[in-house]
Amino acid sequence: MILCLGSAADPTFLHGLSSLRRTRAEVRAVDVVQLILSGGFVLDAADPLASHLDVAGARYRLADVSGVWVRIPDLVHDGLDDETVRRTWSTSRALSATLTALAATGVPVVNPPSADLTGFSKPVHLIHMAAQAGFRVPETCVTNVPERVRAFVAEHDGDVITKGVSSAKTWARAWDATVDEGRLDLVLATPIQLQRRVHGPDVRVHTVGHDLFAELIHSEDVDYRRVRGRSRFVATSCPPDVAAGCRALVDLTSTPLLGVDFKVDDRDGSWLFLEANTMPCFQGYDARAGGAISSSLAQYVTRAGLARG
Repeated sequence: MILCLGSAADPTFLHGLSSLRRTRAEVRAVDVVQLILSGGFVLDAADPLASHLDVAGARYRLADVSGVWVRIPDLVHDGLDDETVRRTWSTSRALSATLTALAATGVPVVNPPSADLTGFSKPVHLIHMAAQAGFRVPETCVTNVPERVRAFVAEHDGDVITKGVSSAKTWARAWDATVDEGRLDLVLATPIQLQRRVHGPDVRVHTVGHDLFAELIHSEDVDYRRVRGRSRFVATSCPPDVAAGCRALVDLTSTPLLGVDFKVDDRDGSWLFLEANTMPCFQGYDARAGGAISSSLAQYVTRAGLARG
């Protein structure tokens, strides 16, 4: 049985689920919101095969599971009462620990939710992942000292971008002296991340195990996600060292499905690492790739189940 855990409101989860259902494997889907709010469960990280989930009158025993596709969204938000918040946090942590333990037994799990422990901080994530994979990164400054901000901006002739520091999703944007200079007094309380602006296309590389699917993205905006419909996407291949680094990240983090982001520097053609997303939204890239990413995902997560069958 292939167990799929996610949210019925998540388009990426539904996209992956539809691909899995086209295989010969037995596929069962559980909405984690329904599980947390009205389901029952026994979750045991010490003995994951003794665990089970009860949802809508059905029981799913992890001992019967041959593969897992999981996307646990951020379920805690304003408006929830304290008891629901506590239940959500405790269930999510227990489920993450149990699935990580299940993956350690050899069951394919895409992706163990707690595999990347650096995601709480973008700078920590950048430094750790780049070091593990041997990637170069753009010149970067994280500071809450206004004078250091000004020095970094001057060093790069004002051609820098700003990014968020926490794990929250943010947009990258170009430094705007007329606006940002006036906000520097706020930096003392809130650190910011600056990077040299790399002129050249973006690249998104999706990994599914050691399979790689790369796409060049030519955009008029610093952050191509903000100009949907006005960017140009072209399938490409990775240089050997980049391909080796991406596969190293898969092995080192035990996360088969990654969305790895790069910039290709117009100055020398080098690939500079930006981020490795452990829960990427890949349906748009998959559509342009003719379903190659979701097909590889289905093969990866079902391989053990089909072999047993």
